[in-house]
Amino acid sequence: MAHIIEGMFQVAVPEGVPLLWAQIEAGRLVRAAVGTPPTCAGKLTWEVFNRMPLELQGTPFQVRVWEAAMTIPIGETVSYGELAEWVGRPGAQRAVAQALKRNPIIWRVPCHRVIRSDGTLGGFAFGVACKARMLSWEQRNKNNMKF
Repeated sequence: MAHIIEGMFQVAVPEGVPLLWAQIEAGRLVRAAVGTPPTCAGKLTWEVFNRMPLELQGTPFQVRVWEAAMTIPIGETVSYGELAEWVGRPGAQRAVAQALKRNPIIWRVPCHRVIRSDGTLGGFAFGVACKARMLSWEQRNKNNMKF
């Protein structure tokens, strides 16, 4: 029988990526955030983190927004308004922003790739500077990344 990974793990991130941790339940990634978890069962490699099955838990609208965000290519951005159109809710950019604010799996659900229609970064749960670092890292490494 295969061992099922569970618990909180620090993710061994590549240089230039903000410190990241992941919560895994029954072998599925249920939460990931920037920072260090209060308790840690061990480390996950970047590759394992990016290949873990996801367990998206939210309202049907939130899940639609998160799934749509996951289609944004690495190193590219779309506006909140564009994402609202993608999920069939034109004009609902504020609702999209609120759904992204509740994104439980940072990086894998790339809310950092969604920006304001004027090209400015907009908000980010871990700060705009962190969002800028993530986007910059992706731009530099997009040809080597596969999710």
